[in-house]
Amino acid sequence: MSLLKCKHVDLVRRDIIQVIQSSQCSLVLKLVGYYTNERNIREYLCLYGTVVCQYKGNRYNIPIEISLNENHPFISPFAYVKPTPNMFISPNNPYVQPDGAIILNYLKTWRHVIIYLIKK
Repeated sequence: MSLLKCKHVDLVRRDIIQVIQSSQCSLVLKLVGYYTNERNIREYLCLYGTVVCQYKGNRYNIPIEISLNENHPFISPFAYVKPTPNMFISPNNPYVQPDGAIILNYLKTWRHVIIYLIKK
């Protein structure tokens, strides 16, 4: 999905900027193409890079990709761990499937919340 094809451009832009400016990750934006079942090329926005995680007292930079749906933020993004050649995904990991798909309740129960600011 290119930013021009987004249905909610301002919300997508806001979320991308917020993620890129986060101190907990080092993600950049890219446009990724893929073929549909109808053999058309579609594009979508993808944030990729690393996210900082603490595990057993150690700090890890986990390589991930977050793909945004064209209905973002009303549809949850798809998130994948993208292991480097010297990494592997544990088959016992309850949060990451063998293909790298990240399974979190946060993504399963994704809800966009609209916050209204009331001026007094």
